[in-house]
Amino acid sequence: PYGLIADPKEEIKQNLIHLILTSPGERVMDSNFGVGIRSFLFENFTPMIGIFIRRKIEEVLNNYEPRASISSILVNEQEDRNGIDVVINFYVLNLPNPVSVTTTLQRIR
Repeated sequence: PYGLIADPKEEIKQNLIHLILTSPGERVMDSNFGVGIRSFLFENFTPMIGIFIRRKIEEVLNNYEPRASISSILVNEQEDRNGIDVVINFYVLNLPNPVSVTTTLQRIR
């Protein structure tokens, strides 16, 4: 069921999602790997929380995915779905067209 991802854009998209969904300390031998966004799911979402999440995502992506040049990161609360949407727009180095990846995290009770 797992196949090789030959397209660099798809590979980077997958890596970005893994970085967002991984919590720091979860990966053995690299305690800084990951954003830790799940820890914010049960916080009261404020503009400051959104800014903090966006900055953390930018920091981690710059450190762990050098092939992507981030153009924008949008973090939005989805109150009706009890979750957080993250949209990352980026350029793959040496490719002209922008790429976008979206992921949604939801609270599960």
